[in-house]
Amino acid sequence: MTLKQKIDSSKLLNKIVVYFCDFLFSLIRFISRRNSKITGKVLIISLHKLGDTVFTIPALKALLIDKNISFTIVCFSHSEIIYKTQFDSVEYIVLDNSDFIFDGRIASKKAREKIRIQQLDSIVDMRGSVLSASLIFNHHCNFICGINEIYYRKIYNTYIPIRSTPHQIDLYFDAAKAFKPELKTDFSGFQLRRILQNEIYINPLAGWSAKEWGLNNFITLYKMLIEKHEVSFLFPQNAISEDIISELRYQNIMVIYSEDIKHFFKLLDSCKLIISNDSGPIQMAAMMGIPTFTIYGPTNPIFHMPSGKNHRFVRKELDCSPYKTKVCYADAGESCCHRSCMNQLDIFDVFNQIELLIKNIESDQ
Repeated sequence: MTLKQKIDSSKLLNKIVVYFCDFLFSLIRFISRRNSKITGKVLIISLHKLGDTVFTIPALKALLIDKNISFTIVCFSHSEIIYKTQFDSVEYIVLDNSDFIFDGRIASKKAREKIRIQQLDSIVDMRGSVLSASLIFNHHCNFICGINEIYYRKIYNTYIPIRSTPHQIDLYFDAAKAFKPELKTDFSGFQLRRILQNEIYINPLAGWSAKEWGLNNFITLYKMLIEKHEVSFLFPQNAISEDIISELRYQNIMVIYSEDIKHFFKLLDSCKLIISNDSGPIQMAAMMGIPTFTIYGPTNPIFHMPSGKNHRFVRKELDCSPYKTKVCYADAGESCCHRSCMNQLDIFDVFNQIELLIKNIESDQ
C-alpha cells in the first residue's frame, strides 16, 4: 500500500493531512495573490494522455466560444497535435518529461517558472492531480479554479471535487463550469464522417497489459473478418518487436504502421471502423468521425465509451467487473491474478457484434 493509499484509507490520518494542506496552501495563496494583475488572459492546465485529451475537447470548445478572452493551454506535445485539429485560435505552452520529477508526478521548478512568468487573470485546472497542483499552487494570478483531490482544495478560489460518476467528459465540464458556471454541457458525440472508406483497422494495444484482449485473439478475429472485409493491423512505429511482425506477415496478415499522431489521423482517411481495447486510438478515431468497436475488461465503458451513433463495445460481465466505478477493484486489472474479464471473452461473440456494427455503418452510407 502506498503512502497516499494509507492516508486515503485512514479517516484520522486523512483529516490531519487535509487540515495541514489547507493551512499551507491558504498561506501560500494569500502571499502569492498580492502580486496579481488584470491581464484578460486565462491559462488552462490540460496535461493528459491521448484518451483524456480527447475527453477534454467538448469542455474546451464550450469555453473557447468566448472570443473576448485570450486562452492558453498547457499540455504535452501529443495533446497539442490533437487540439490543433479542433482549435485554431489558441496559444500553447508545451511541457515534456524533463519538466517533471519523481517519475513525472511533480512539476519541477523549471516547469513552474514557465507558468509563473505568464501574466494571467485566471487558471482553469482540467488535470486535477498533484501534478497540476504542484504546477500552479504559488502562481500570482487572482483566480484559480478547477478539479482536484481534497488535499489541494485551498489552492482554488472555486474548487470542484473529482467526480466518481460518469462520463469522463463530464469531469472536464465540471472544471470548465468552475470558471464559467452558465456553460452548456450538452455533448452528444463527435460528428461521424458522411463518407467512409473500406478499411477496418485493428489496434491490439492499450495503456497497460490488463486492458489488452491479447494478440492471438485479435489474430483469430482478423482471420474471421478478412473473409468479407479489408482488414489491417495498425501499430504505432516501433511498438511491436520484429519477431512478432515477421510472424504476422508469415501468416499473410496485413500490417500498417503509424509514424506519429499526424500520420495516424491521415490513415483514418482510408478507414470505416477501428477495433481496439480501451485505448487512446479509439478516442482519437471517434473524434475524427470514425466508428469504433471497443473491447473492455477492467475499465468501465460508461465512463469511457465514445458518445454517439455507431460506437459499440463488448465486455465479459463478471462479479468483479466495474459497474459503478471507473475501474475494477484490482487496480484496473494490474493486480488481478486471473484476468478472466479478458480471458473468458468469446471470440465468436465479438465477431458477431462487429458484423452487426458493420451492417449499421454500411446502411448509413
